[in-house]
Amino acid sequence: MATGIIQDTGFSFTILIISLTMVATPLLVKLGDRLARLSEGREDAEAPSLAAAEVDKHVVIAGYGRVRRTIALMLERQSIPYLALDTDPKAVAAGKAAGHAVGFGDMTDPGVQAVAGVGRAAAVVVSFAGRHGVERVVTALRNFHPDVPVHVRVHDLAERDVMRELGVAQAVPETLEASLGLGLAVMESIGAATDDLDTLARSLREDEYAALYGTNEHSAAGRRRRPQG
Repeated sequence: MATGIIQDTGFSFTILIISLTMVATPLLVKLGDRLARLSEGREDAEAPSLAAAEVDKHVVIAGYGRVRRTIALMLERQSIPYLALDTDPKAVAAGKAAGHAVGFGDMTDPGVQAVAGVGRAAAVVVSFAGRHGVERVVTALRNFHPDVPVHVRVHDLAERDVMRELGVAQAVPETLEASLGLGLAVMESIGAATDDLDTLARSLREDEYAALYGTNEHSAAGRRRRPQG
């Protein structure tokens, strides 16, 4: 400006640009570091899914929440190979930190299903919140791997009916299982014989909870008109 190379307007514009970049640079550096950590977490999370390419008769778990962690632990205790896939990087990182076989991936993607070895899996478990999300995963699995057994956790008998129509091998209503578990625990605490409780549990679970079917007001049976009196 002193030598007349730029005018007042150009000088003011240059100072503005310098000021803005000085403010933005630290923020962009932090954002870049965060994206780098996220990218590294996803790359690390995908490593177990690559290993699944060499595994047969394993169990693929869609999602890695509370129920899926329990299933993963049960499989580990029985030395059954498994792979859990989740779209939440934090859940994946937590699973890997706990030493579980967890990878990053969306089970509605046929490419992810292929990498996870769904076609060679002994079973697929789908259990996470949101009925529509579960339906999307189940539909994708049925479309690309119709012969692989799919087991689903549902909220109640009405959702179980929907899942059965989609072709799942088994749909377990969590509300009924929680009620059964509590009832059995109470009976055991008051001295009921263990063998009798096992028999009772089996009888209540027979024929897709047929004995309990009419007790759920949201189920198809519950919507039927009951006789008066």
